Amino acid sequence: MRLASLFLLVLAVPVAAQTGPQPGTCVLGTAQNDLDVNNVFGRVFNTGSLFYGNTTTAGDGYLVPRTSGRSPIFASGIWVGGRVGGELRVAAATYAGFNFWPGPLGPDARPVDPNDCSPYDRIYTVSRGDIANYYATGRPSDDLRDWPWRLGAPVLDGDGVADNYDLAAGDQPAIRGDQTVWWLMNDVGGPHTANATPPLGVEARVEAFAVDRPPLSQTT
Repeated sequence: MRLASLFLLVLAVPVAAQTGPQPGTCVLGTAQNDLDVNNVFGRVFNTGSLFYGNTTTAGDGYLVPRTSGRSPIFASGIWVGGRVGGELRVAAATYAGFNFWPGPLGPDARPVDPNDCSPYDRIYTVSRGDIANYYATGRPSDDLRDWPWRLGAPVLDGDGVADNYDLAAGDQPAIRGDQTVWWLMNDVGGPHTANATPPLGVEARVEAFAVDRPPLSQTT
């Protein structure tokens, strides 16, 4: 029997005032990226959807084994809910009406630009192979070069200087497993049409990662 295991690390940072932040008018993100170093293929999006969205249809965004063409997961997503002052608030969706938009929240619990989240519409992926290739050739991949440490992406300090990211001095992304995909999103960029609740006011920093060796070669 083949088993597929799925783990996702989501750091949800609540920053909202009790009255709730005013939703922005951002359009949904279009970024997508893949976990593809092991025997599992997983496509992720920065809308709160997993394995289903953009150019991926339900049933083919998560494959085990990756060449099988058959998915154990039809579709999935990141759901966050809670009560604020006794009021239920939810950031969740199924196949439409997604409740997350790209980018961080500011001190007022609203996006940096509530009308345009597109500057943050990107998902970054770095593998141990990318890092090894950089040390061998001096040529970083785009995502290794642009690792968004200022947005909270974790960094392994190699130069003894806190709060910076300098590849040439020895810093590198603090990836988990053999490949890490990292993205940042928030639930205030637009109205919650799927569940008709006010935003929670959370900034979600998400890491999905895969291991490229037994016995975890079918684990993400």
